[in-house]
Amino acid sequence: MLAGMALDPTHISPGERVADDGDLLSLAQFVLRDDLLPHRCLHLTWLDDGDRVTGLLLPLGAIPTVPDAERATRFGDLVRTVIDEHAPGGSVVGILERPGGALIQHGDRAWNSMLRAQGVRLGFRVRGFFVATQAGVRPLALDDALLALL
Repeated sequence: MLAGMALDPTHISPGERVADDGDLLSLAQFVLRDDLLPHRCLHLTWLDDGDRVTGLLLPLGAIPTVPDAERATRFGDLVRTVIDEHAPGGSVVGILERPGGALIQHGDRAWNSMLRAQGVRLGFRVRGFFVATQAGVRPLALDDALLALL
């Protein structure tokens, strides 16, 4: 891929660089390019230390609306292990797939907050977090994660 070209959300290959927020959105759209599931699923994908796509994707299905402490710890440990073994110095991207409309919900913020809190606890970087609904894919920022704590 030439420098300055955005990622194509219809075809992304391992090794392609995620240069900016637009590329992150394209990656999230690529992960969820098929029909959405009728239940909640957290998709995790990893970037290497150069922000290149690793090709690793882990869908965690049938998750609750809000993560509990035990699940948060397990997910955090899983993310850290994958980074250590397959993407040293890399980062994770979370994509929460759920039924319903585009309006951001408390559960969306809670999953965003959980992943970011685990990143702080275990020393990994969350490169982005997205929510996917029938209305499309949209990013959630750190500010959205903080709202879950209120």
